[in-house]
Amino acid sequence: MEQGGDEGITRLLARPSSGPDITTRLDIYRNNIAYALVRALEALYPSLRRLMGQVFFEQIASDFARAHPPPHGRLVEYGFEFPGFVSGYEVASGYPWFADVARLEVAWHRAYVAAEAPSLPISELGAVPPDRMSMIELVLHPTCRWMQSRYPVSKLWRLGREESEPDGPIEVEGGPEWLMVIRPEAEVEVRTLSEAGYRFGHALSEGQVLGAAWEAACDVDPDFDLQGHLAGLFAGGTFTDYRLASETSHSHDGDRP
Repeated sequence: MEQGGDEGITRLLARPSSGPDITTRLDIYRNNIAYALVRALEALYPSLRRLMGQVFFEQIASDFARAHPPPHGRLVEYGFEFPGFVSGYEVASGYPWFADVARLEVAWHRAYVAAEAPSLPISELGAVPPDRMSMIELVLHPTCRWMQSRYPVSKLWRLGREESEPDGPIEVEGGPEWLMVIRPEAEVEVRTLSEAGYRFGHALSEGQVLGAAWEAACDVDPDFDLQGHLAGLFAGGTFTDYRLASETSHSHDGDRP
């Protein structure tokens, strides 16, 4: 290196800068990062932002960003912990349904980015012997998410997705709700279920056999319509595979005899 080597570098570093001092430059850098994090949260929680209002959302989003800096530079994966932060945010304590709207937005996003998979037609179950039907394990679509709330959270979420701001007090009566979020085709769907229907589907998602899932639903509704609910779930593209307990999976890949 010409002109002094290490000594030249030292002189350059010691020379006063003609621009902002290092503290000011660091403040600008931090502010730019904070701005980017708030914008990332806005993109992930558009309904919540509209329901909260821009000013309040930016306040809570900024506080979250300070408390939860991103562990890496992939902002598309940032902010999934926000619902828990909202639920414990003292200023929002009068609006406990905010956190559930945020949770629904996370479920929607996860369904949106999850892998695609072909849905299983109900006709495939025709190969199962009638005396083994209760032992079927149904594999749910990889986009499927489950959520329950004390509030009419799907109604609130949809209200927040409208382009205009709410023009009056937001009505939060009408809960609870049991939801399934899924993207069997191009669009993410938020489906409202009965409590028994939710228990049935959620039990299947946890790997319980059909008979056990039916019992879980009947604990809530003794008159649970197994055939009707199962047909509705198949019609909605909810499953991708099935197997009989303790037997090899019957993958829906077109290779079955």
